[in-house]
Amino acid sequence: MARVKRLAPVRGFAVEVTTRIHAPTSAVWRALVDTRKWWPKGMTVNSKAKGVRIEPRLGGRFYEDWGSGEGLIWWTVIGFRKGSWLELGGFVEPESGGPGMTLARILLRAKGNETDLHILDNLWGPIPRGQDRNIARGWDILAKALKEFVEKRGKR
Repeated sequence: MARVKRLAPVRGFAVEVTTRIHAPTSAVWRALVDTRKWWPKGMTVNSKAKGVRIEPRLGGRFYEDWGSGEGLIWWTVIGFRKGSWLELGGFVEPESGGPGMTLARILLRAKGNETDLHILDNLWGPIPRGQDRNIARGWDILAKALKEFVEKRGKR
């Protein structure tokens, strides 16, 4: 017989991160969409993941690659301007504190020879309290990793 399980109340929150990267927007964009060299180990749901990939095109996937065609799609690219921004729509699965939905925008703004990286992630659903801090921490880690990679690469 089917059972009904009550979920936590639906709530929403937004996580916003802005950081200045000492590199031109074109260099930041190239690194952003090629995660193989800068994505931190352990920033995946599956500890055996081969990595995280971004397909920078409309309908492209932002996904965790487990190999052999297996993995987890975090977002789908629903808006895109090459070199400038990605608009992402996706789901927060139970392993990441869901269920929930997410709309995120990653925006690059040129500031002379530097770039402002701006991330806005809007989430809603019966997401447990405290998960907002975990998601914010994750975005901080990713922004820092991208910044360090791009700036270090520029000094070579």
